Amino acid sequence: MDYLEYVANTYGIDLLLLIAFIMMAILYLFQYFKSTLLLRKEKQIKEIFSWMTNEPYVIFSDDLKAQYFNQEIKSFLDISHSGTIKNVTKKIFKFEDDPNLKSFSDLISIYSKKAVAGKLYLSNITIKANGKNKHIDIRIVSDNKRVKNKYYGLTIINQSEMHELAKLHYHDVATGLPNRYKAVADINKFANAKNNKFAVAILSIDNYLSLVSTVGYRKALNVTSALASYFSKKYADSDKFQIYSMSDNHFMLLIKNINSKDDALLILKEIKHNFDDFVNTKECNHHLTFSTGISVHPETLSENILSEAYGALFKASKGGGGQVAVSEQLIKKKKINSIEYNEIKKALIDGQFIMFYQPLYDIKKRAIVGAEALLRWMHPQKGVIFPDSYLPMIEKTSFMESLGDYVIEKVAKQLAMWNSLGLKHMQIAINLSLREFETSDYHQKLKGLLDKYKISPSQIKVEITENIAMVDEAYTTTQLNKLREMGVEISLDDFGTGYSSFSMVESLPINTVKIDKSFILDLPVNEEHQTMVKAIIDMAHSMKIKVIAEGVENQNIIDILENYGCDYLQGYHFGKAMPAIKFQNLIKEKGVAPEETFKDSIQFDDNSGIIQVLDT
Repeated sequence: MDYLEYVANTYGIDLLLLIAFIMMAILYLFQYFKSTLLLRKEKQIKEIFSWMTNEPYVIFSDDLKAQYFNQEIKSFLDISHSGTIKNVTKKIFKFEDDPNLKSFSDLISIYSKKAVAGKLYLSNITIKANGKNKHIDIRIVSDNKRVKNKYYGLTIINQSEMHELAKLHYHDVATGLPNRYKAVADINKFANAKNNKFAVAILSIDNYLSLVSTVGYRKALNVTSALASYFSKKYADSDKFQIYSMSDNHFMLLIKNINSKDDALLILKEIKHNFDDFVNTKECNHHLTFSTGISVHPETLSENILSEAYGALFKASKGGGGQVAVSEQLIKKKKINSIEYNEIKKALIDGQFIMFYQPLYDIKKRAIVGAEALLRWMHPQKGVIFPDSYLPMIEKTSFMESLGDYVIEKVAKQLAMWNSLGLKHMQIAINLSLREFETSDYHQKLKGLLDKYKISPSQIKVEITENIAMVDEAYTTTQLNKLREMGVEISLDDFGTGYSSFSMVESLPINTVKIDKSFILDLPVNEEHQTMVKAIIDMAHSMKIKVIAEGVENQNIIDILENYGCDYLQGYHFGKAMPAIKFQNLIKEKGVAPEETFKDSIQFDDNSGIIQVLDT
């Protein structure tokens, strides 16, 4: 204080003013160093999450407070230029119809349980922004290696466009109802749920062709559209069943959570009563009745439930108008299945199973570069039996593992033979069943066979379906990574038919996606499918994932897919599934990829571990 008084007296400055000046200087320096540290910290954190710069993002600290965000997220959420972090987080965490997601702490709770390698992907989330529902996927990544506290980077992936495309694919324009693609997807979804008994009923207006010939096609279609609208309004909030439009004259009911077929018949009685009411409305004004065919799951396998329901409908239609028939296969199937199961075991021992190969065509190389391996049962009395007839029955039993082991060994042997003939770049795709995937040593079995027959892992591609990918994301990722670490490629089959999203694909070590043939068969005439296929290819390529289109049957489809940039094609245009020797001859005839040279057949002894022709 004496020194300050001396300075004040010397320079004629008031002592209090001098003290105030010094305090302000200290405060300024403190604020300067504080802001410098904050800027340095912000720069460091943003460098850690620099990969997010082109996506809408928010960065959170360990105490769950939002720290930083970018302009892209404000644009996506329709927030004004002056909007704050509070505005951003309020809109992000206003989830629609999801009781498990109410705040960021809920996300972190899920993250702590399900994150794999510091990453969590959440799909099919709906938020509300500017009064509109937006469909997003969320990705959360944490990184605390270079900073003291843990920070979370949350990015938003806009799936609204893909959501709208999916809605188009699953929507019948004429009636406004879900269509047959949605019906099949929902049947599979319900069939995969545990302890879920449900029924499928196909409704058909009797004498519909007579109605068309009497009033004309357009007016007849107006009647069925009005019926669809009537049922939609009548049962908009029903938790008992869902109505689908299968064609101009056929509707499907998915009747949920029943105890027996009698429950389904009670609901159909209610439907019939309301149908009679509709017939008397001004929108109809025609005397109409409908016939119905019913099939019940799990008494009928999900793969057959639609065909069984249509079979019952055929019987009901023959019985006259207004009849209901239930599939007669429900009781018989149990007896048939027990016989077939024993036959399958004997067939495996007797060598009745052989591998067929369907060619895979590379558009850029203009050559066949591989094939999909498909199992066929050559029954001594019944001839060729396709997997649809027996696989669903044994997929949930331990016998499926034996059949799977048989497949991969046959394929490995065949690849060894083709390698000896110069086809060392040929790649074969193997379909992996859920039962096999659930055994944690699948990758070890595969590696053992590859080593035994001296096969490069890159010559094998494992195809998984959506129901496998969605069993358990953490388990799925771990198992698939084991295969990828070996050098085996992974393909997601039937993409677009279920609930797969690209965020799920991005979270898994996927090399290729295969677009289901339901999108491809009518590609030249279906603009909705054209839009969706182009979007899938573009999105996959942006993620460095290649695309296979199956169901290619003519040059028109090839031209479209080549224009879209599709990588590989598969379908009858290039060949049906065929025995190994026929596939081998096709390669010799059509040519192979430039880096391969096909040699003439060479004799090999069985002791060498190489079989010249496995399936003739």
